[in-house]
Amino acid sequence: MSLRVVTMAEFLGAGALFNAVNLAAGGDYKGFADHSYIPFIHHTWRSIVDPHVDAFIPLPIAFEAAVGLLVLSGGRRTQLGLVGAIGFEVALVLFGWAFAARSIPTILALALLLQAERKHAAALEVVETQLRRVRRGSLGQWRAEGWS
Repeated sequence: MSLRVVTMAEFLGAGALFNAVNLAAGGDYKGFADHSYIPFIHHTWRSIVDPHVDAFIPLPIAFEAAVGLLVLSGGRRTQLGLVGAIGFEVALVLFGWAFAARSIPTILALALLLQAERKHAAALEVVETQLRRVRRGSLGQWRAEGWS
């Protein structure tokens, strides 16, 4: 549970909340794509996103908030949130080497967390299946014999 909380805190706090406050305070996102090693990213950011920051920046804010809440919610939603978090970090790598240096280890950690969540879900399914069998079979038989 603690790794879920850390991941949720990163996306809700360090991502969505920080960017929402920064946007509300008139923060400047003009240089965000300046260090991208892909000219298309740099040009698109400058020509489309910069002039319409108020329209575009709320999109990743909403995405980060959704990812944070999904990761915290448990079950398949946690796995979906982790896939979203990995995708978000992969996209950040396109914005330059500084993001790559931070995002690549994060992607690896999130992938390990996703793998652990999938194993946990599979193990939980086995346990739940066994419990259903016990309730149907053994418990039914005990009740028929007068055991309560």
